[in-house]
Amino acid sequence: MQFAHCCKKLSMTTATDTVLADSLGPSAASDALPSSQTRTGRAARSVRSGVLLTVLIISLVWSFAPVISGLLRDWHTNDNYSVGQLVPLAAIYLLWQERRRLTPLPMQPSYWGAL
Repeated sequence: MQFAHCCKKLSMTTATDTVLADSLGPSAASDALPSSQTRTGRAARSVRSGVLLTVLIISLVWSFAPVISGLLRDWHTNDNYSVGQLVPLAAIYLLWQERRRLTPLPMQPSYWGAL
């Protein structure tokens, strides 16, 4: 009986905190919750994001492995395509040169990627 009372009290406190946090807005939500819950939530989102990113990278490498190996073979065996080895390095260099201008830009989806 005491356990049920404890759980009921805990669920009421959590519901009250959630309603309070929702009514105060996003910045107040993190202030209304105890810091350990906020850190736990951030850590869980961070782990979830890391797992999703890892799964995405593995699936992309797996699905494009035949194409990438064909490209590497062409770059090494065909003199007409030997400059292809420099394209990824040039792209990385250009991104590095523009990093200060690109960093403050917000990351947001765009439909231009579908074209």
